[in-house]
Amino acid sequence: MPFKYINPGYAELLADSSMTTSKSTTYNPINGIAMKGSGDGYYYLPEGCDEVWVKFGFYSNTTYTWQLNCYIGSNQSKYGFYRYGKDDNRAYFQGVSTKIQGTTDYDCHTVWMHCKAGSDGLLEIFIDGVEAFSKTGEVTWANQYVYFKSANTSLFITNIIISDHEIAKSEEVYVLTPKTTETDMGESGGLYTADSENQHVRQKVDVAALKSKAGSDAVSITGLAVAAVPAYYEGDGLSSLAAMKNDAEMETVALSSNIKAGIVVSWSEAMSADALSNLTLGWKAKS
Repeated sequence: MPFKYINPGYAELLADSSMTTSKSTTYNPINGIAMKGSGDGYYYLPEGCDEVWVKFGFYSNTTYTWQLNCYIGSNQSKYGFYRYGKDDNRAYFQGVSTKIQGTTDYDCHTVWMHCKAGSDGLLEIFIDGVEAFSKTGEVTWANQYVYFKSANTSLFITNIIISDHEIAKSEEVYVLTPKTTETDMGESGGLYTADSENQHVRQKVDVAALKSKAGSDAVSITGLAVAAVPAYYEGDGLSSLAAMKNDAEMETVALSSNIKAGIVVSWSEAMSADALSNLTLGWKAKS
């Protein structure tokens, strides 16, 4: 089944993440959220996936050389992107590094990658929309995941998209502003608490706010995500949340008891921005 993972910069939305989340419009001017080191995190690819596209942003808030990378199929330097300094960006293919286009410190950059496993494998890397590396050959993934690492708290990772179908280089992540919120859960300080199955929190999207953030009235939607940070359960009974699109349950996620955990359900969705006004998005409590 096709998949699309969307994360504006919450470390809690990666699996096994030891990074932390920072709020800053300097590191992420679009959404004000960024994950930082020292630490790493994983997105686990579905079984059988052998081709993946990855796009993410990064920001270096230092001139010192610290490692930031994104590898596909391993947490080692086999296939993917590695940044050690503004003049030392590297592509890894079959474990061999090739120096590629440099970047600047104290600035936002984007990395777009396409990797295919198999005897006819390939790796492509674009930095800020410019092709920086392309090579074909046998590609073997040791593990089914995409791996991110930031080795220092001055290196920030943002606006992640991962999919098994092509991501346009112009595609961007936007955190949607709610226009209305409807809930039968308990609420305190923006945190919602359910104590009965099927209690819900649902929101309508402020389409005008999205267009203003995107700087255009002609915004096309390519995917949607419903996220909750934190999201956890206490005691017995309710231990899952179902992501809702109108009255449809898109996916049910089992919660952990970790009070710092987060969850996200995301999927491909082709529509105009105006069509968002017909949707409610949110969560329903499940046992």
